[in-house]
Amino acid sequence: ISDHITSVNVLNTGGAVTVVSAAKNKLEFTTQPSAAVVAGVSLATQPIVTIQDQYGNTATTVNDTIVLEAHTNVGCSAPSGTGLQGTISKAAVTGVTTYTDVNHEKMETIYLKASSGVLNVDCSNAIAVDHAAAAALSFATQPATTGVADVALTTQPEIEILDAFGNLVNDGTHNITLSAYTTPDCSTTASGGTFTQTTKATASGSGTFVGTKHDTMETIYLKADDGAGLTDTCSNAVAIDHSSAAAIHIATQPSGSVVSGVALATQPVVEIHDAFGNIVDDGSFTVDALAYTTADCSTTPSVGTLNLTNPTSSTGTAAYTNIDHEKMETIYLKLQDTSDTLTSACTSSITVDHAAAAALAINTQPSSAVVAGVALATQPVVKVHDAFGNIVNDGSYTI
Repeated sequence: ISDHITSVNVLNTGGAVTVVSAAKNKLEFTTQPSAAVVAGVSLATQPIVTIQDQYGNTATTVNDTIVLEAHTNVGCSAPSGTGLQGTISKAAVTGVTTYTDVNHEKMETIYLKASSGVLNVDCSNAIAVDHAAAAALSFATQPATTGVADVALTTQPEIEILDAFGNLVNDGTHNITLSAYTTPDCSTTASGGTFTQTTKATASGSGTFVGTKHDTMETIYLKADDGAGLTDTCSNAVAIDHSSAAAIHIATQPSGSVVSGVALATQPVVEIHDAFGNIVDDGSFTVDALAYTTADCSTTPSVGTLNLTNPTSSTGTAAYTNIDHEKMETIYLKLQDTSDTLTSACTSSITVDHAAAAALAINTQPSSAVVAGVALATQPVVKVHDAFGNIVNDGSYTI
């Protein structure tokens, strides 16, 4: 008492002396909070803050409201921002504020700052806030937004394991798989292409994939899943472009039959494909056609005349317009680029029939000498031909 009282008038009554606090002056953590806690969980030991006078006496007649705020340094001068939860603004009762549900959602070390108006503030001891249980996956690094078919993405995705409050769960192991979808929410339409990835095990809360690629020209979204109940996540869009031109593909087969010298009713349409079947929709390719009499277009070229104009592809597609064949036979068209750098394609069969009868041809000449009244030893044989020299093998003609 003598440290805080400068003068006392004592009466001769023999009674006790009552000392009351001076004016309120400062705040004091009279019970420090727990030194460690899990994110989102109330502190096991809740802080108690007392309003005191300058001498440390409790100001029992004061019921001011005291506010707690989280800081990240010892002097409580660097606010944490969001994260401190519970009833953090509470009125004192007889100078003392007892908190009951204070918790923090962000994984970090914090210090609680107690303030109330003009009173001197106080800063608590350190509280180490750890992550909560693993709850969800998140893309820490999004995949590259563009890629080439069957080439590993230049930026590979990195996946993090997060708790319900967005904190990195930096312990434990989770095996993450990726799959390709064509809808932005990764919920409905799986890609029909071949998506290549290797299941990645996380370490220290994250894992970066290697060699992720897709072989189909389309826009995809990558779904990350651990298969064990964590909330999955969906990446940004990845636009996959075609690879280099590799082959001719027949998009429309030609008519199966035609009259010699007449353009095919259905002309073949070809596409320029890469090695994975994607249309190469840029670049310029001129496509030629050759007639063969074997189904694989590899051994026996036709000796007939094939008439055509070579079309040029600039958007990945080339359509013939005027192919005709003059010889009556069954042919197959070998379609190839004029530089012969792409794998060629062979059409289905085309049966070429004769055109209309146009001329007579002596197939067998008669004997060059004969006796009068005696039949020629070698009788002449005459055939009916069309304009292209094909035998007209139907109809009746008197010669």
